[in-house]
Amino acid sequence: MATGGQKRSYGEPQDSSVNVFLIAVVLAGIVLICLLLYTLLSPILLGSDDEPEYQVIPFGSDSTPTVTVIIPPTWTPMLTAPASPAPTFTPAPTLTPASQQVKITASNAASLQRIAALAGHSSAVSSAAYSPDGLWLASGDWSGLIKLWNASSGIEIYTFRSASNRVDSVAFSADSTRLAAAGQDTLVRWWIVAENFALPDLGGPAAAINAITFSAKGGLIAAASDDAKIYLWDVETGAVRGTLSGHTSYVTSLAFSPDGTVIAAGGEDDTIRLWSVPDGAALGVLQGHTSAVSSVAFAPDGLHLASAG
Repeated sequence: MATGGQKRSYGEPQDSSVNVFLIAVVLAGIVLICLLLYTLLSPILLGSDDEPEYQVIPFGSDSTPTVTVIIPPTWTPMLTAPASPAPTFTPAPTLTPASQQVKITASNAASLQRIAALAGHSSAVSSAAYSPDGLWLASGDWSGLIKLWNASSGIEIYTFRSASNRVDSVAFSADSTRLAAAGQDTLVRWWIVAENFALPDLGGPAAAINAITFSAKGGLIAAASDDAKIYLWDVETGAVRGTLSGHTSYVTSLAFSPDGTVIAAGGEDDTIRLWSVPDGAALGVLQGHTSAVSSVAFAPDGLHLASAG
């Protein structure tokens, strides 16, 4: 029994230098792990000034469409999730699938978690597009209506009447000031967005229009038609700038190169054709698809072209 003034002994005192060494080893390990995680994840989390954080690639059959997120420059698939039905392409960080459920679903490209569902259409939504400045989202439906939404809040801003027939394509001008729509009635209708002001219709195609797009440079708007031609108009004046021929069947998709000097178009004839925009000269035919080419898109550097059938 211990007596007053005496202390219990609980064993030999530990060497403090051993404890310090162990703590140092543990801390060093934590630092190394953090550095490794930062190296691996920073390109994903932070992105870069030269390229989008993610690329969103839509693909799949009509019954089971999917969206895959890949990470450039290695193009490694990161994750895949279903979309309903076929989404439109947009750079990071968001995408907007057009929906047969009369809703537009916005998702985060990093996780494909749904951000919001925009309801307001009373007919199936057949097309959707973001404005280049990221402020607006436009959607068109089978009844001929186009709706303009605030891309941040999801609030509906305007409703435009395009036609009595289905809207197959909507697109914004490079400066986001103009919105165009086209579909089954052979006309391109367009508006000054901020003023909700309709500009004179653009005519010329002899059949339905499947796709429209604006050039990033050069001030042009192009339309792909079932009459196997591509039509070009001047954005400022609305004047016809030319017609491009070469496809032997419906032209289903088209895209300008980033510098506006080349236009690519895919068609029901299973080919992709390229033209020089300044002079309309045919540059070549790309083959390899065994069915209609439903989508074409240039890489941001203009050196590569992607297509889907």
